[in-house]
Amino acid sequence: MKTKYTKLMMARVSGMTLSYFLTEAQVEVDGCIHTRYGAAVEIAGGERAELTDLYPARAPAEEFVSKLCRCLVTPVTLADVAYDELCSV
Repeated sequence: MKTKYTKLMMARVSGMTLSYFLTEAQVEVDGCIHTRYGAAVEIAGGERAELTDLYPARAPAEEFVSKLCRCLVTPVTLADVAYDELCSV
């Protein structure tokens, strides 16, 4: 199923422009369709990383994307930051 990307924020660091996206995807579990939210980080003209199935609700996913921007997370470190975030709950 197709993933929807909504750019929420941008930041500049060390000459790079980072874009932070909220992702929204439909996931099938036991024959039922559920909307799941995640995050993507992209360097303009370069790398991109995404994790599309992190949260069952939009609000915590938006808070996570905001945190990614505040901390200037890059595509390389997105998975580690998401792991730490989800383990801290």
